[in-house]
Amino acid sequence: MSTQHIIHQLRSRINETRRRLYRKEFLHRLLTIYSVLLLVGGIILSLESLVEFNTAVRSIIFYTYWSLAALLMIVFAGKQFLQFAGVLSNHTDEEIARLIGKHFPTVGDRLENTLDLAAMIERNDQFSSRELIEVSLEHFHRSTERINFAEAVSYTGVINNMRIVGAVTVALFVTIIISGSPFAVAAERLWNHNKEYERSLPFTILVEPGDVEIVKGETVSVRARVVPNGTQPVPPEVTLAFAEEGIAVEQRFAVRQDSNKTFSYQFASLKNSLHYKFDVEGISSKQYKVSVTDRPFVRSLSVVITPPAYSQLPRQQLDENVGDIMALAGSNIHWTITSNKEIDKGFIVFKDGSELPLKNRNGEYTASYVVMHPTSYYIELEDTRGITTNTVIEYGIKIIPDAFPTVEILSPGRNIDITEQMTLPMTFKVNDDFGVRRLQLSYRLVQSRFAQAEQNYTNVVLFDTLKLTDGVVDYEWNLSSLGLVPEDVVEYFAEVFDNDNINGPKSGRSQTYLLRLPSLDEVFADADKAHNDALKTMEQALKEAEELKKNVDELSNDLKRNQTMEWQKQKKAEELAKKYEEIQKKVDEVRKQTEELMEHLQNNNALSQETLEKYLELQKVMQQLNSPEFQEAMKRMQQAMQSISPEQMREAIQQAQFSEEQFRKSIERTINLLKRIQVEQKVDEAVKRAQEMMREQEAIQKETEQMKEGDTQKADALARRQEEMNKKLEELQQSLDDVHEKMEEFPKEMPLEQLEEAQRSAGDKQMKEAIKQSVQQLRSQQRQQAAAQQQQALSGMQELSEQLSEVQEQLLNNQMRETMDALRKSMRDLLQLSQQQEQIKNQSRTLDPNSQQFQEVAQRQQSLVGDLANIANALAELSQKSFVVTPEMGKQIGRAMGHMEQAMNSIEQRNGQMVSAQQAEAMAALNKAATLLQGAMQSLQQQGGQGGGSLLQQLRSMAMQQQSINMQTQQLGQQQGLSQQQLQEIGRLARQQEAVRKSLEQLQREAEGNPERNRIMGDLNKIAEDMKEVVEQLQQNNVDPNTVQQQERILSRLLQAQRSLRERDFEQRRKATVGITPSRPSPVQLSQTKDSQLQRDLQRAIDAGYSKEYIELIKKYYEALKNKN
Repeated sequence: MSTQHIIHQLRSRINETRRRLYRKEFLHRLLTIYSVLLLVGGIILSLESLVEFNTAVRSIIFYTYWSLAALLMIVFAGKQFLQFAGVLSNHTDEEIARLIGKHFPTVGDRLENTLDLAAMIERNDQFSSRELIEVSLEHFHRSTERINFAEAVSYTGVINNMRIVGAVTVALFVTIIISGSPFAVAAERLWNHNKEYERSLPFTILVEPGDVEIVKGETVSVRARVVPNGTQPVPPEVTLAFAEEGIAVEQRFAVRQDSNKTFSYQFASLKNSLHYKFDVEGISSKQYKVSVTDRPFVRSLSVVITPPAYSQLPRQQLDENVGDIMALAGSNIHWTITSNKEIDKGFIVFKDGSELPLKNRNGEYTASYVVMHPTSYYIELEDTRGITTNTVIEYGIKIIPDAFPTVEILSPGRNIDITEQMTLPMTFKVNDDFGVRRLQLSYRLVQSRFAQAEQNYTNVVLFDTLKLTDGVVDYEWNLSSLGLVPEDVVEYFAEVFDNDNINGPKSGRSQTYLLRLPSLDEVFADADKAHNDALKTMEQALKEAEELKKNVDELSNDLKRNQTMEWQKQKKAEELAKKYEEIQKKVDEVRKQTEELMEHLQNNNALSQETLEKYLELQKVMQQLNSPEFQEAMKRMQQAMQSISPEQMREAIQQAQFSEEQFRKSIERTINLLKRIQVEQKVDEAVKRAQEMMREQEAIQKETEQMKEGDTQKADALARRQEEMNKKLEELQQSLDDVHEKMEEFPKEMPLEQLEEAQRSAGDKQMKEAIKQSVQQLRSQQRQQAAAQQQQALSGMQELSEQLSEVQEQLLNNQMRETMDALRKSMRDLLQLSQQQEQIKNQSRTLDPNSQQFQEVAQRQQSLVGDLANIANALAELSQKSFVVTPEMGKQIGRAMGHMEQAMNSIEQRNGQMVSAQQAEAMAALNKAATLLQGAMQSLQQQGGQGGGSLLQQLRSMAMQQQSINMQTQQLGQQQGLSQQQLQEIGRLARQQEAVRKSLEQLQREAEGNPERNRIMGDLNKIAEDMKEVVEQLQQNNVDPNTVQQQERILSRLLQAQRSLRERDFEQRRKATVGITPSRPSPVQLSQTKDSQLQRDLQRAIDAGYSKEYIELIKKYYEALKNKN
C-alpha cells in the first residue's frame, strides 16, 4: 500500500473520531438546556397556579421563557451545532490523537508521533530519511488497522444524563396529572397569555359534552364533574338549568352525584334545541347548547319510466311520492328526489346491496337505472353533518312480462293435399303484446318414394319487418322449388319472433301440419267417386220427384172425387211441400259436390277448357233446378187447400202438376248431362295420364343419359321410377276401359273407333317390354342400352298421347256437329212455322164473323200447334245432350204455344181481329226463339273451328308441337358428328320452329282487343323472341345444350300461359251471375224492327253456314218482313 494512501486512511479515522466527539458535546449541551428549561417551567407553573398572574405578567413570563430558551440554544449549543455541522473546527488532529492514545494504551503517543512523520513527508523534509519514515508509517498502520479510533469517544455519560432528565420529566407530568386541574389550568392560562380569565373559584365545573348537535328524536346525556380548587368538599348535588330555544323560562332540576362521581342527566327524545348549564352553590358553569336538527328525508319523489323503444309505449310518470314500479325489462327508470335539507350524498340502495348514487341538479337529486330484473329498493340520504335517514321505505320493482308471440295458421289450418299448381294460399294470425317482427315458415320432407326423409327443417323468412301486434297476414307459398313428386309428404309450421331487443327476440310456433302431393290416381279416384255419388243422389232425387208426381196426382183425383176431408187435404199439401224441400236439398248438395269436383280437377290441371266450360254450364242448370215457380205453386196449393172454392183448388193443383213436371224434367236433364260430362272428364283423365307418363319418361331418359358410370344409387332410383311407368300404363289401360264402357251408353255420339285404337296402343307389348328391358339394364349399369329402350318406350307413349288427344278432339267435334245439326233443323222449322203463322194471321185479320173460312183457319192453326210441339220436343231432346238449349228458348216457345191456343179460343168466338192479334204475338215469340237459336249457333261456331280454334286450343296445339320439336332436337344433339341426312333433319326442325313462331304471332293478333287476355298474350312476346333465336341457331346447324335448354324454356312458358289462360277464364266464369234470365219486353211484331236491324240479322243468318236451299228460305222470310215493315 502506498504511503499517501496510509496517510489518507489515518486522517479519515481521526476525522471520524472528531465528528463523534462533536456530536457528543452537542447532545450534552441540549440536555443541559432542556433540564434548565424544565426546571424553570415547573417553577413558572407553580407560581401561576398559586398567584394567577394577570394578562400582562403572563405575557412577560411567556415571552421571557421562550426568549431564554432561544438564548440558551444560541449561547450554549450554537457553537457545538456549528462544529457538528462541520462549519467550525475546535479540536486539532493532535488533540484527537492524544484522546485516542489515552483511550487505547497500545496506541499511546505513537499516533501523535506518526502524525508528525506524516507531516514531514507532506513537507518533503530534506533532513529526514524518507525510507525510514515510510517504513514506520507502514508498521503503525499494520499494527492499528483493526482498532476503531471512534470508540475513544464514549456516550455513556450522555446516556446516563438523558435517563435522569427523562425520569425527572416523567415525574413532573405524573405530578401534574395527579394534582389535577390546577397545573392544567395554569398551563392553559400561560399558553393563552392574552386571554382574560376570571380568578379561580372554589369549584371548577367540567361539563360534557358541552355544545352538541343531535338528530330530532334522539336522547342526549349531559354530565358535570365538580373539581374543588381547594380543600372544599364536593357537594352531593348540583342544579341543572335548561330552557328550550325560544322559551324564556328555565327549568331547573337537582342532580345527585352518581357512583362515578359525576352529575348526569338525560334529555330523552328531544324535538327542539335547548340551552343548559350546571350550578354548584351559586357558581354556574358556562351555558351550553344542545342543537336539535332534522334527519334528512325525502320530501318529494318523482319516478319517470321510459319503456324500451321496441315496445313503442309512451313514457310514464308515476304519481308524486309513488315509488313502486312496474316496467318492462330494459325500461329506463329516472328518479327525481327533493329533500328537506341540503344533502351531501345519497343513494338508491337495491335489494342485493348495490348502490346507485344520486346526483345534485340545482337542489334536486336524480338517478337513472335500466331495470332488467325484479328487485326492491330504498332511498338513503346523508346531510353535510353525516346524519342519515333512519326510516327506510322499501319500494318494489316488478317486471311486466313480455309475452311470447303466437302464430296460428288459419288457412289451410289442417293437413291437406295440394294441387299441381304448386301454390298454397296461406293465412296466418299473429299476436304479440308489443309487436311481431319476423314471420318464417319451416318445412321438411318427411315421406317420399324416391328421396330420403329430411331430418332438419328449411326456414324461409316470409316477412322480416311486420310490426304487427295482432293481425292477419296472407302469403302464397310457391312449392315448385321443393321439387315434389306425387305422394311426397311435407311437414311444416310457422314461427314468429317478436322485436324484443333487450333480452333477445322470443319466438312462438304454430301447430305442425302436413301437406301432400296426391298422385293422379288419387285425384281421378276422388273424381270418379264424386261423379258416382252425384249421379246416385240425382237418380234418388228423380225417384222422389216421380213419387212426388204420384202424390200430386192422387191429391188431384181426391179433389175431383171429393173423397178427402179438408184437414187431410191441407196435411197432404204440407207433406208435398216438405218433400219438395228435401228433393231440393239433395239437388243443392249435388251442385256443391259438382262445384268442388270441378275446382279439384281444375286445380290439378286435369280438365280441358271445353270440359271445364261444361261443368260451369252444369252449375247454371242445377241452379235453375231451384225453381221459384214450383215453390210458388206449392205455396199456392197449400193456401188453396184452406179455401172452400173447388175451382181455386183445381187451379192450384194444375199449376203444381205443371211446375212439377218441369222440375222433374230438369232433374232428368241434369242426370243425362252429368253422364256425358263424366265421359268427357274421363277422356281428359286419359289424356292427362298419357301426358304425365310422357313427361316422366322423358325426364327418366334425360337423367339416364346424364348419369355417371358406376352411380349405383342413382341407377337404382331410376329403375324404381321406370318400374312405376308399367304400373301407370296399367292404370291408364283401366281408365280407357272405363271410358269405353261409359261411351257405349251413347254410341252414336262417341268416337269409339279412335278410343279402341288408343286402347290397342296402350296395350302394346313392345312398349311394355321396352320399359321392362330398361329397368333390367339400369340395374346392370348398361346406361346407353337403357336409354335406347327408354327412347322406344317414349315414342310409344308419344303416339298414345297423340291418339288420346285425337279422341278428345273427335269427341268434341261429334258433339258440336250433332248440336249444330239439331239447331239448324229447329231454326229452319221455326222460320217456316213463323212464315205460315204470318199467312194465317193475314187471312184471319179480314174475316167476317159469319165467314166460313174460320174452320179452315182453325185447322191450319191447329196444325201449327202440332208442328210447334214437335219443335219443342226436338229441343227438349237436344237439351238432354247439350247446354246450348237455354230456358229463354223454352219460354219463347211456350209463349208462342200459349198465344196459338188463345188464337184457337178466339176462332171459336169468330173474332177475326182478336185471332189476328194473338197470331201476331205467337209469330213474334217464334221470331224471338229463332233469334236465340241463331245466337246459340254463332256461339258454338266461335268456340269451334273458326280462326283455328279458341285461344286455349291453339296454345295447347302449339305446346304439343313444341314438345315434339324439343324431343327431336335433343336426340340430334346427342349425336357425335352430323350426317347429311341429320343436317336436313335440322333444317326441317328449323322450319317447324318458324311455323310455330308465326302461329304464336297470329295468336297474339287475334287476341288484340280482348282486355282480359291481353296480359297473358303480352307474356308471349318473350316466347316469340326465344323462338326466333332458336330458329337462327338451327339454321346455322348449331344444336348444343344451350339450344335444348332454350327450347325447354319455351315449352315451359307455353304451358304456363295455357294454365294462366285457363285459370283466368275459370275465375271469370266463377264470378258470372248464374241462373238469372234478364227480363226484356218482347216486341209485338217483328215488323216494328228497323230495316237496318233486319239487314244485319239476315247477314248473320247467311254467315252461319247453312245449306244453299235453307239460305234462300231465310232470304225470302226476311224480305217479307222487310216489305211488311
